[in-house]
Amino acid sequence: HDYDYGYGYGYDYKDNGGYGYKNGGGYDYKDKGGSKKGYGPICGYRPATDVTQQSLIDLDLAEIDSHLSGPNPNFEKAKQVYSKGGHCGGYAKIPFEAPVPALKEGAQVRQPGNPAAAGYVQLPVSEGEKTIQVKYTSTCQAGGTSNPDVSGCFTVEGGKLMVEGADLGAPASVENMYQTLEGLATADQAPMLGQETFAAYSSYYNGGDYANNIIMDALDGKGSCKDCSTAARAEIGKKAPVLLIVWMHVIRQMEYAITQCHVGYGGYGGGYYGGGY
Repeated sequence: HDYDYGYGYGYDYKDNGGYGYKNGGGYDYKDKGGSKKGYGPICGYRPATDVTQQSLIDLDLAEIDSHLSGPNPNFEKAKQVYSKGGHCGGYAKIPFEAPVPALKEGAQVRQPGNPAAAGYVQLPVSEGEKTIQVKYTSTCQAGGTSNPDVSGCFTVEGGKLMVEGADLGAPASVENMYQTLEGLATADQAPMLGQETFAAYSSYYNGGDYANNIIMDALDGKGSCKDCSTAARAEIGKKAPVLLIVWMHVIRQMEYAITQCHVGYGGYGGGYYGGGY
């Protein structure tokens, strides 16, 4: 089953494990109640749901590692990636001057003047609303990355947006958003509550935002890391997101799959564990 609580999915896996696009960029939708054939294996595990977007979080981790490696670590660039993301869960918030028609979740979105951009309506839109949220299926990597690839991003200059034949007109603006490591460590605590491993860690560190506090102290050289050496700050900045954030979410998804007994939940853990490489 496709359980989307904020990360979103939009890629179609090929048998070789790489992600590709159907029909020149269109997402190949299936009924959300059933699994879809064709998801490629992640570290040998073939997920029942499309968890490609989860797996791309390791591209943020890799960029943070690159910024903090070597004799002159760039803590500010690492913090930009940590806080703003750039690779995982990309979606666009798009307001319009005029009200839009009712749009169903999953409806495909295109921009004829910008054919490389593609996505689908992430949340249902009621008639008369002026803002839509579109999950990318094309490549749109911006946010805090130092190596942006905006070739598949929706733009104001690209003109009108088409949603399955409906002309919405040109967007007033486009704001690209991403799932971030900081978001996993802070805003996404609610799904972690009641999970045994997270409870043990939050009790030990006296708070559920322990990972974010440790990482931000290291990147800023303040608080618990005010006396840390440059090398120590860099090591904490590289290792803590992996060991305190992503690892915990892998465990959380596995525990949730067991306690809830829903088909497909284990795929989330597999996505975070396997990564996007």
